[in-house]
Amino acid sequence: MEERIWRSVSSNTLIYAGRTGPSSQCRIAEEIILNWYETLDRVLADFAHSIQVSAGTVATPVLRVISVLGNGGAIFIAAAVVFLLFRKTRTTGISALIALLIGALVTNLLLKNVIARERPFVDENSVYFTYWLNTGSMAASGYSFPSGHTTAAMAFATALFLHGNKKISWLAFLIPLLMGFSRIYFSVHFCTDVLAGMAAGLVAGILAWAVVLLLRKNRYFAKFEQAQGIVGYIRSKREKYQ
Repeated sequence: MEERIWRSVSSNTLIYAGRTGPSSQCRIAEEIILNWYETLDRVLADFAHSIQVSAGTVATPVLRVISVLGNGGAIFIAAAVVFLLFRKTRTTGISALIALLIGALVTNLLLKNVIARERPFVDENSVYFTYWLNTGSMAASGYSFPSGHTTAAMAFATALFLHGNKKISWLAFLIPLLMGFSRIYFSVHFCTDVLAGMAAGLVAGILAWAVVLLLRKNRYFAKFEQAQGIVGYIRSKREKYQ
């Protein structure tokens, strides 16, 4: 049998000493990765807690609004529908809706159920549970990984960036950053949940952009894309009755 001797060299690192083989090397890599994940999760949670302690009277209500606005991706869906009403932003609206759909399917229907990671506050003996109580015990159901709120925010932001003026559209990425931090702040997600959500949302946004490029080859889609917007419609009706 393999000799397995673990020696702690720091609070966050474990090194294997003794005979090694392919299986033990895989276990070493797995332990290092898990250690890194746990450390990152804890560092960001502690940072969020420090903000709650020092500026919670302002930060908590503001971040709560941001987090609640992301429930079900409703705010992003509503914004995308508004974009559809105007010719100049219609393509962005279409891309955003497709990105949100892809993101929801990948995160909420697939990854969450496959990985089945519990929420940070589930363990009542953990520091996350204490942080959760301190910020008002925000309700959150279902599994934790990845963050659906952050996925939706990132998918929407990516659509805005790819179809907008790059000089200013990069500011859209502040949306997932704020959304992701709000989820960590209220201890309803780990930092790694948020990072995974950002990755999923980015991929969803890029895929949606590619889908729109393919749809533009269809003449019916092109007609819809260039159809009169609500502003033009109202203006034409006004001119008609003047």
